[in-house]
Amino acid sequence: MAENDRFSDPIGFAPLGQCGVCKHYEYETATCAAFPGGIPEEILKNEWDHHRAWPDGDNGVKFIRRYVSKAIKKPSSVRSS
Repeated sequence: MAENDRFSDPIGFAPLGQCGVCKHYEYETATCAAFPGGIPEEILKNEWDHHRAWPDGDNGVKFIRRYVSKAIKKPSSVRSS
């Protein structure tokens, strides 16, 4: 398994590695509870595993996988390919 595979989305819902499958991610604003002013690029690119604390602070919020049903609809702001 490749390093980034552990954040893969089995139903094709997530637009962004670990952030897209995190329960704290806000699709409408592309932010989260940990980073309301914007998610660091290293986390977006999966260069930093956000199971670990972010050195510059993350409001005490870490990655927690979002579990979704296959029946859930994509938010209106997420386009299908």
